[in-house]
Amino acid sequence: MAAENNYSEEGNKNLLTLAKADNFTDWMYDEVKPYLSLNFLKGIYYSVVLVAL
Repeated sequence: MAAENNYSEEGNKNLLTLAKADNFTDWMYDEVKPYLSLNFLKGIYYSVVLVAL
C-alpha cells in the first residue's frame, strides 16, 4: 500500500531529488556546523519535543 502524498507537485519533485543526493545531509551539516551553538541546538531539541507532545 502506497503512502498518501500531501505535497505539491514541485515539492514532491524536490523531495525525490534530495532522496537521490546521498551526501546531501552530510554536506548541509558541514555548511551550518560553524554557526551552531549548544544553546541553539538545545532550543531546536526542545522545540521538537514540545511539538511532539
